[in-house]
Amino acid sequence: MERDLRIKAFMEEYSRLMSLFDDIMTMKNAMLRLEIYMVIMVCQIACGVMAAGIFLLCRMYHSRKNHGEYHVEHRFERPSCACSSPSPTPLKPTVDIPSLVKKPV
Repeated sequence: MERDLRIKAFMEEYSRLMSLFDDIMTMKNAMLRLEIYMVIMVCQIACGVMAAGIFLLCRMYHSRKNHGEYHVEHRFERPSCACSSPSPTPLKPTVDIPSLVKKPV
């Protein structure tokens, strides 16, 4: 009878130990998957940052390129007036400026 109790206790302890090892393996697999997901996420962020940098560099390059072409093409041309009226004359003051200044008494 004592032998049966020892065997039963051993089997219970063994089943608990196997359950513990199963839990450890499950946690290990979950951590491995989590690590893979994190590596993928870091790679996606790095690719996004590089793509944004390349986009901004290309945009700056094209804006500078177009800016230079505009000045090269139009540097000898006279500015054109969009309206058909003659060029505006400078504004004439309506009031004489010295008359606005008060003289000390």
